[in-house]
Amino acid sequence: MRDLAAEAGVNPNTMQRALAELEHTGLLYSQRTAGRFVTDHTEQITKKRKELAMEQIHIFLSSMKDMGYTAEETVELIRQAIKEG
Repeated sequence: MRDLAAEAGVNPNTMQRALAELEHTGLLYSQRTAGRFVTDHTEQITKKRKELAMEQIHIFLSSMKDMGYTAEETVELIRQAIKEG
């Protein structure tokens, strides 16, 4: 735990809480003598990725609205950005 926390540049307690939260969401699981592992349940991973993506989209849309863009203007800007690659 200490090595992982040092590598991430955080306090070991912070790392412990982060890993506990990942276990709570089902992305990690523990085996008492072997340690922690990332889940291989693709359904759970897909669900969490979608949740994280939606959070980012909502933040982005809120920022665009704050700048005065309508939903239609935002969609058009996204289309332009995708074409530009």
